[in-house]
Parts: sequence; structure tokens; C-alpha cells
Amino acid sequence: MSSRSPALWFAVFVVFIDALGMSIIIPIMPKLLVELTGKTVAETAMIGGVLTAVYAVNQFLFGPIIGALSDRFGRRPLILVSLAALVVDYLLMAVAWNVWLLFLGRFLAGLAGASYTVATAYIADVSEKSKRSQNFGLVGAAFGMGFIIGPVLGGLAAELGVRAPLYLAAGICFIGVLFGLFVLPESLKEENRRAFSLKSANPFSSLLRAFKMKGLQSFLVVITLMSLADFTYPAIWAYWGTQTFGWSEAMIGLTLAYYGIGTAIVQGGLIRWIIPAIGEPKTVLVGLGCGALSLFLVAFASQTWMVLAIIPISCISHVAGAALTGMMTRLVSDSEQGELQGVLGAIAAVTSIVSALVMTAIFFKLADGQGAYFPGGPYLVASLLIVVSFIPLGRALRHADTQIS
Repeated sequence: MSSRSPALWFAVFVVFIDALGMSIIIPIMPKLLVELTGKTVAETAMIGGVLTAVYAVNQFLFGPIIGALSDRFGRRPLILVSLAALVVDYLLMAVAWNVWLLFLGRFLAGLAGASYTVATAYIADVSEKSKRSQNFGLVGAAFGMGFIIGPVLGGLAAELGVRAPLYLAAGICFIGVLFGLFVLPESLKEENRRAFSLKSANPFSSLLRAFKMKGLQSFLVVITLMSLADFTYPAIWAYWGTQTFGWSEAMIGLTLAYYGIGTAIVQGGLIRWIIPAIGEPKTVLVGLGCGALSLFLVAFASQTWMVLAIIPISCISHVAGAALTGMMTRLVSDSEQGELQGVLGAIAAVTSIVSALVMTAIFFKLADGQGAYFPGGPYLVASLLIVVSFIPLGRALRHADTQIS
């Protein structure tokens, strides 16, 4: 099958929708939760954190299960069911008259969002072996574009009403369902299907094996601390911007898009220059240094222009993750590369859950007006996490220096 077939582009579209769905609701959540609960922005931040955690928990738990089911029953039915579930999710949230319907919607979205796994497998199925790496690059591009366009759409559509972005997202997903029903072929051949096993779909297995991979323990601690800090941004950005600067939904969406574009430039351009120029260890140090500095400055920012000036520094911090991953891939054998990526994916899922719950709780405590007022507190905590990561980083780099030729 051609590597640029309609089937390939549909799978890329599914990945785009996953990212769009996660990001399109970020700008509207503070206002929607205030509308439904009558609580303050600080109080609704904790509810928003739990909603995010519900979504992330389901992705963590059901991603491997959905992937295993697609190995048994094929990619097409799982993708279509996931897209249909997203339609239901967005419509539920659009008509929700209480918070519990939002939770039900986020629960379904977490299940459906695990379709990222199936879409990636679909791309592998329909791509020539020589073209797979290029086509997986399309996955990253689609995911990034979803996170750039989603907040902008969410913020601008909210000018028509706080629930308008949800109807828009439902419509996009419904178009995807129709296209899939009439155009999407099955990609998995009968002879390549395998029996479903709950044991093979256990999402905890990669985490349990993680610290048994020789030489990676310190690297994984650094990755964990860095991820906890990075996920502070999506966890509280909308609530913090609304509370501190009175940002509208459109402004929240535009700042997130600005961040997304900056990150895309760094990951697609700067990182290709900086690693060859100064090497991976120094790239990690630069990235973590920019991460700690930007989070510290955001914590004390008092005007919007300050935030806009700090965002590019924060974007540069993303060079650290790529350099760390590159170093780790050379510390494991070729047969362990998939397992390593599974470990990193599991860490990302777990830290997104923990950060959503912890950072929104800190924000509530420091922004509710009942005690010390410091709404930027979560960013200061995140900055300290990155500073602490320099301790295991020293051990990791010393080990890598002796193992990587």
C-alpha cells in the first residue's frame, strides 16, 4: 500500500483529533466549571485537576488494552469506536448541566484517546518498511498541530459561547466517523492477528520492569522529575491565567498556541543544531537550566508581556528530553528499544496524573484568598523539582560517560 494512501492520512487525522480533543477544552474549562458549580476559579482548578487525571488514568490503563484488542480484531473497528466515543464525550460535555456529566465525558474521552495507540499501529501496517520512520514523523507533526490549533479553536469558538468549542469538536469527530465508515479499509491481515491476553495488556508491567534496566535508573528519575514539572503548564495554565491576569478564553488559546509553535520550532529545528554543536550532556544541562529558570520567572510574573517573554525560554527546555532519550537508547540493546519507549510512555502517563492532582491542589491553596496569596506557587514548586533533578543527572551522566563510546 502506498505510504501516502488515504488510509495513512486518515490514521494521521485520528492522531490530530486526539491532540485536538485534549487541547480544545483547555481555554474554556475555568469558565465552564465556574458556570456549573458557582465556585471561584481557584476552587474549580481542583475539579479541573481531577477531570484531567480521570482522562489520563484511562489513557494509561486502556492504551495497552485497546492496542491488544486491535491486534485481535483489527485496527478499523477500534478506531471507529474510539471516534464515536469522542463524539459522545463532546456532546455530553456540551449539554452538561452538572459536573458529573463532565466526568462521564472525560472518562469516555480517556478511553477514546487511547486510539492513538491503534492509529500508530495502523500507520505501521500501511507503510512500506523503508517509509515507516518518515510516516511516524507525520504522527509527531499531527500531534503537535493538534496542540497548536486546538487551543486557538477553543478560545476563538468560545466567543460564541463557552460550550461552542465542544460542539465544534463533536462535529469534527463525527466527520471522522463518516469518513472512516466509507473510506477506511482494514490494515491488519488475518495471518498477523493474535489472541487477546490481559497479561500482555498490563499497563503496569513496563513500569515494574523499568528500574531493572541496567544503567537507566538515574536517567528515569530525571525524566520523572522533569515530566512532573512540565505537566504543571497544562494542569494550571488556564486557571492561573484567568485568576492572575483575567485572560479571556481567546487569550488562553493564543498563549498556548504561541507555546506550541515555539516548542515545534525547538524540536524541529534548534535540537538538530544544538546536539551536534555541544553534545548531548551539555544539551541536557541547557534544557534543564532553561526549564528551571522559566518556571521560576513565570511564578513571579505580574503582567502578560512578561509571560510572553518567558515562553521562548520554556520552549528551549524541551531539548533536554530529546537528548536524554537519545542517550538512553544507546544504553540498552536493540531488542530493548520498544520496552524503553514503553517505560517512557508509562512515566509520562503517570506524571501527568500526579501533576494534574498535586499542582491544582497547590494552586487552590495559594489562590483561594484564605491565606498566603501566591497563585504562581505551583510553577515555583515545578522549578524546584527540576533543580533537584540535577542530583540524579550527575550520576546518570557519569554512568553514561563510562558506557557510551
